[in-house]
Amino acid sequence: MMIAMESAIKIGKEETLSLMKKLVSINSVNPNIEKGEGEIEVSKYIAEYLKKVGLEVRTQDVVDGRFNVIATLKGSGKGRNLMFNGHTDTVGIRNMSIDPLKPAVENDRLHGRGACDMKGPIAAMLVALKMLAESNVELKGSVSISTVVGEEFDNIGANKLVTDKEFSKLTQALVIGEPTTLQLAIKHKGFANIEIEVEGKAAHGSVPEKGIDAIEKAAKIILEMDKLKKTFASKKDALLGSPKIHTSTIEGGREWSVVPDRCVARFEIRTIPGYATGQAIKDIENMINELSIKDPDLKAKVGLFHAGEPLNTSPEEPMIKYLRKAIKTVREIEPQIIGLPFFTEAAIFAKALSIPACIIGPGDIQQAHSADEFVKISEVIEAAQIYALTACDFVNH
Repeated sequence: MMIAMESAIKIGKEETLSLMKKLVSINSVNPNIEKGEGEIEVSKYIAEYLKKVGLEVRTQDVVDGRFNVIATLKGSGKGRNLMFNGHTDTVGIRNMSIDPLKPAVENDRLHGRGACDMKGPIAAMLVALKMLAESNVELKGSVSISTVVGEEFDNIGANKLVTDKEFSKLTQALVIGEPTTLQLAIKHKGFANIEIEVEGKAAHGSVPEKGIDAIEKAAKIILEMDKLKKTFASKKDALLGSPKIHTSTIEGGREWSVVPDRCVARFEIRTIPGYATGQAIKDIENMINELSIKDPDLKAKVGLFHAGEPLNTSPEEPMIKYLRKAIKTVREIEPQIIGLPFFTEAAIFAKALSIPACIIGPGDIQQAHSADEFVKISEVIEAAQIYALTACDFVNH
């Protein structure tokens, strides 16, 4: 069966490169990062491309004219359904060392904003779907692709997409193409952005003993975080390591001669399966309560601003089995299973739909958001082959 698939599915380098260049040349900077219309034009281009290929295409309005795209190559209805997914927005284009919207080829690299994160991976998915549609390979289940807006800021597109009933029917397993240098990620860390607001008491600077210095109390909390870090170090995941925490920002005080009556310290926590946001906040609250017993003047409350849970997919999932098989076939190496230290939208889909999700894509995350962003063209070609072969195996077995 694999030999038949390989002979039927041909990934053209020139066609793939042309598509990559087109996607990179379209400005799709997230409008919350730099002013503009965001992903509208690139979403239009993707929708038209997939219609020409012959897939069933529809869109989902999200906000301010920005929209998600969902396209499906239907099978006979007798197999499982697989969904590929990527985000269409990029980070900003100011202060780059290259022309961000003029894709340039240098040896095996395509340079430009979004080349790595994640228009290269999206190109691989689009080409894989096109090759499947044009091949003679019969599909029992459906193979789909969805592109979402807003990943670089607030995940608004992914959170909207999981509410779509038709999307949930099409998605029994999901592959996200974030850059992993084609290593297969089945886990990633979650995150929690929290703020601790410390209450003090204002007083004239000449008599500070009559006030309560909120900044001083916040400093106690920050120093106590060292103990929490030791607790974190004792909690480990085989692929992800330990949870992490760092101080992000701190603000407080009014003027030189006034004892500060308020201070806000913000922290980011990176969580792991088995130690997610709720437990982390509970541990911080317990830490503050212990400090307050020793210092009754220390009063603080913990607030959660934004969070995303960890991803924890079993290596025994059929999708993972077929991805490993495809990687070995295409790359002729034993595939490496990894965990990612950063958050992806895979966790949003996995939690909302109760499905297995994973991440594999061309490109190195170190190049994402960089001043000279690029992706290896050969990796994009390999990714397209891996996606196509995985889709065939998954929906036909």
